Amino acid sequence: MKQIFLLLVIAVGLMTSCLGKLEENAKVTDIVSVGQRLPDFTVTTSDSSLVSSGNLRGHASVIVFFSTQCKDCQRALPALQNVYNKYKARVTFVCISRAQSGNDVAAYWQAQGLNMPYSAQTDRSVYALFATAGIPRVYVSDNNGIVRAIYVEKVNSDTLCRTIDGLIANDSI
Repeated sequence: MKQIFLLLVIAVGLMTSCLGKLEENAKVTDIVSVGQRLPDFTVTTSDSSLVSSGNLRGHASVIVFFSTQCKDCQRALPALQNVYNKYKARVTFVCISRAQSGNDVAAYWQAQGLNMPYSAQTDRSVYALFATAGIPRVYVSDNNGIVRAIYVEKVNSDTLCRTIDGLIANDSI
């Protein structure tokens, strides 16, 4: 009995120290930070549009990295759809999958009734330009391609809307 208790104490201690390490490492998961320019990337979206960091300049944009298998993403995507519905005429949105096939993403989009443009990426090459860990990950950039806000894992649609409203007001989009 004492051995089992000792093993539990050791296991909890190890888990706690791992969580502490994860929190420390979470600070360095960003490659792109607020105030920096969007990295150079190009993706093709579900509607065959070409989206690149270059053609995002000139208007505000929202870039979402996700996986349909991620529980936090599953919770965030419907809220992001509502934000997309509200701002799609004034802000460019693109959702970029992290290492998922086009068929998997298309099936999920259809099952969930989503219509935001997405780009299914079978690897992490585009994602790796922005970060090393953490999804959903939302980048909001201004009309100069400068990142003005980043939301990771817990995406609050009200806060995101306030950020977009501020960009629209400041940039006269």
